[in-house]
Amino acid sequence: MLSELPLDILINVLWFLPPIRSRGDSSATALVACLQVNSLFAEAARVPSLWKAHYDIRYEHHKESAEALRLDHWGDNWRLLYVERRRLDQKVQRKLTQLVIDIVQRLTLAKEVVAHGMDVWDVLDLERYCPLQPCQHNPFDDTTDGDPGTIPEHAATRRYWAKYLLEGVSRRTAVLVWRRLWTMNTPEPSFEDTMTHLSCFYGHSPKRITSKLEDLANRCKISILSKNIALNAHATSEQLIVLCEEIVEFMKGEGFRLPGGRDYYALENKFPHFYLDTHKQTIPMSLVHIFVSIATRLGIDAAPINFPGTVLVYVRHPKSLAGARPIVVNPAAEGDSRVAADLNVTDPSHAGIHVLQNPIPTNPDEETFSPSGGMPMLFRSVNNIRAAIMTSPGIMADLRYPTWLLIIQVYMLFQVGDANLWNLLSNLRIDPLDASYMMEDLLPALPHRMQELLKTHCEGVLAQNAQNAHRVAPGRSEQKTKFAVGMPVAYNNSDKRGVIHSWHVQRVEDGSEQEGNQGVVVYDIVTLTGEGLSAIETGLETINITEAECRNFFRNYTQAARFFSHVERAGGVDVDATNRVTRMRLVGSPETQDRFPEDDEVGRTWIQGELQS
Repeated sequence: MLSELPLDILINVLWFLPPIRSRGDSSATALVACLQVNSLFAEAARVPSLWKAHYDIRYEHHKESAEALRLDHWGDNWRLLYVERRRLDQKVQRKLTQLVIDIVQRLTLAKEVVAHGMDVWDVLDLERYCPLQPCQHNPFDDTTDGDPGTIPEHAATRRYWAKYLLEGVSRRTAVLVWRRLWTMNTPEPSFEDTMTHLSCFYGHSPKRITSKLEDLANRCKISILSKNIALNAHATSEQLIVLCEEIVEFMKGEGFRLPGGRDYYALENKFPHFYLDTHKQTIPMSLVHIFVSIATRLGIDAAPINFPGTVLVYVRHPKSLAGARPIVVNPAAEGDSRVAADLNVTDPSHAGIHVLQNPIPTNPDEETFSPSGGMPMLFRSVNNIRAAIMTSPGIMADLRYPTWLLIIQVYMLFQVGDANLWNLLSNLRIDPLDASYMMEDLLPALPHRMQELLKTHCEGVLAQNAQNAHRVAPGRSEQKTKFAVGMPVAYNNSDKRGVIHSWHVQRVEDGSEQEGNQGVVVYDIVTLTGEGLSAIETGLETINITEAECRNFFRNYTQAARFFSHVERAGGVDVDATNRVTRMRLVGSPETQDRFPEDDEVGRTWIQGELQS
């Protein structure tokens, strides 16, 4: 029997529990269960080293200051470190559960979670892929891990809010990193870190961006060594040029090169999570980010050059070659253009490289080719981003908001206080959670005049959020309505088809809203393509839609899971009904049912066919 095994053999058995990054956390749960079996099992399960692999795989992220305190307190006792992080996870999970259903306390709960920074990234990342009820038809992304754990209530809406919190954590993290560019007596973030945190505004982990860069560097190293080219810390100028050329060649082999035509101005090729994955044909700034990240990991001292027109790379020689001219690299070089060359400011013909948009100056100087830090590169990157979004009106809404939020916050850090900036701020409809961290983390870094303007705006956002949280919608007992929230409808027999999102009563005389029964019911509708419109009852009729149309609705309307928790259809679930027209409705989330408490019953009755469609 296992209980009679020697301690060392039992410990060996427990080593075979595979570390799993999952919401269910079954392997670590098994170790916890062992603590309750008997004294022998408990002694085996308390061996700290058994827990390290489980800790490392579950807790990919951490808040640096908090992790330092934990390590100082617990040392290398990975079991107790794991227990402390799991307690925080459980606390966050409870707050997330409450946040889903409690509109009034939602912002307070969200701020409490976001305050933990990257310590809560991993638990929120797992929660945003929590399992959905298999008995419910749903159009949501059904991605989940292989060990999902229990199915939570309102699972799809829970996914939405977990993602929302992740975005809050990552955006706040970026602002705190960039603030260090202006803060005295604090380590300045590197060029790589400065660029990597751009993706935080889309809710992406900077650590995962860094992991992709590390993987590229490792594969580049293997490629170079396979050609019998030495990675020499004391490389000569000629050897250093060869190494730089090999890095650029590797990058091109991976697909990293300049885009053609209008793709040059695409928004996606300005953000690391895009250009390291789906948009490898990207602009020079992005290519320089990749080159510098790879070169640094190969022991090459590289930095960007804020060169007019095209960003370049400045490569310093090793200290053993003091006095040697630095190397200038153009990772965007195409065709016969030189990739790398000595920087010789006394010989314009040999001053560097052919640059795509601007020729080398006739009399180049050291300042023109001086290495740059993260600050000017951040400003230049955001200018590129602004130019892209201004010239691309077709960008989806889920990209437009975080992009403009990024532009506004970076411009504030650079104290760009023109009127257009404040017009953008006023028109953006800042999210309350974003307004909160802007007040706490961005505002102190601004000059007094900008502080007052930002404070006034954010306080207005937070006041409006508090008012909306206590808003009560008119009940059916006060106003007779024909349709309910969540019903698919068509407008005036046209191709404007969508789902009722909400409704309100409006007086005809002066257009003011009223809770009484004197007035007209106006339905707010989100079309299947994600656009908004309003209509009165006489212009609407209920319709049946396909599962494919329903899925497209949830793709096009990024806030759908906030307001609708799942889909109910006549006859239950039919997995083969993708293109079959079916009577279905969207069931309201707790927030929607709180605002429209009687609509759920009306919708359920309609599904059952007891009301005429």
